[in-house]
Amino acid sequence: MFEKLKNVAIAEFDLIADGPILVKSGKSTKTNPTLPDSFFLRGLYNGEETLVIPGSTIKGVIRSYVSDTFDPEKKCGENKIPEIIKLFGFGGKKGQKSMISFHDAYAVPETVVTNIRYNIAINKLTQSAKNTTLNDLEVVEQGIFKAGFRLINFDDELEWILNALKEVDTGLIRFGGRRSCGFGKMRIGDFCLKISEGYNADLSIKNEQEFTSFESALKYVEGK
Repeated sequence: MFEKLKNVAIAEFDLIADGPILVKSGKSTKTNPTLPDSFFLRGLYNGEETLVIPGSTIKGVIRSYVSDTFDPEKKCGENKIPEIIKLFGFGGKKGQKSMISFHDAYAVPETVVTNIRYNIAINKLTQSAKNTTLNDLEVVEQGIFKAGFRLINFDDELEWILNALKEVDTGLIRFGGRRSCGFGKMRIGDFCLKISEGYNADLSIKNEQEFTSFESALKYVEGK
């Protein structure tokens, strides 16, 4: 699929928590009743433990939005849309490599404020709280996550991705769990995009452009 490298777009940007964000670690804390039922996912960044939103999570959320844009009524099904397959790829024995990859978004430790939120399940029949279903969840109330993506051999695909990121700011696209309860709203900040196009015989780049704001990058792709 990528025998010839036509162009590359590399973006670095901040995902800024704009309210509670819940990305569960999946680790059980039942053996220690003093701990919350669910922790925010953590990872190591430059040798220091910090909170993290996996790149696969970001990619999945963006893929869902782009898929809905192509097929809002789901008449074809996501996996039958050639443009989506080309951009995001798919797994399995006959898998296809993705054009885009999102790296894990690590939180800047000094910007993070966490809190414990409480959740209780509702009985669908009686619409009342179920007994013994109270859970306490660690969420991020404030924090800056360093995110980014790499996209290769693109045409209109870069515009699709930037339009998706634009909807992050509006709150239409949200991340993590309990989004139906208002969780997961984030904003885009400190955006930088570098586009390299064409290569000479010595592999030097023929043309390179850099955009240091999200607005300028979006204006560029919309005007092409």
